[in-house]
Amino acid sequence: MSVDLKKKIPAGWYDLRSSLPLWLGERLIFMAEHAKSHPHDTTPEAWGLAIRDAGRILSNHGSLDKNGNATDASFAKAKEALHWIADNLEDMWS
Repeated sequence: MSVDLKKKIPAGWYDLRSSLPLWLGERLIFMAEHAKSHPHDTTPEAWGLAIRDAGRILSNHGSLDKNGNATDASFAKAKEALHWIADNLEDMWS
């Protein structure tokens, strides 16, 4: 990326290491609060809790990383949350 282009783009937007978990975490938390559907083999309460937990883990890690305070443990938990999302992607609808 050229230096001129970097000056025009807000800082941090291209740092997916922290911006992706923050962005996705916020949306998962919102989804948990507003979704009206769930997989057939899961209760609405359990599904909402699982989505909310993944969102909170990602948001927390993104905030920690953005501030330079991420730990090996927060990275591990964020990766687990992302794997859970990938494993349940077909059920990520409202």
